[in-house]
Amino acid sequence: MVDIEKAKKEFIKHVNEIKIDNPKIQTKINHTFRVVENCKKIATSLNLTEEEIKLAELIRVAT
Repeated sequence: MVDIEKAKKEFIKHVNEIKIDNPKIQTKINHTFRVVENCKKIATSLNLTEEEIKLAELIRVAT
């Protein structure tokens, strides 16, 4: 089963570990989560299964 919340937490953990003093990092995080939400909306509108919807979200978090 896809655990999207765990994936999001791991993404944040990874970004925080980079420790780059760059204000664009927060912009990247915000952008990623907006795209994740859009992936979820699109997958839902296509009547995909719950697992497929989570997979669509996960693919974006992982890229």
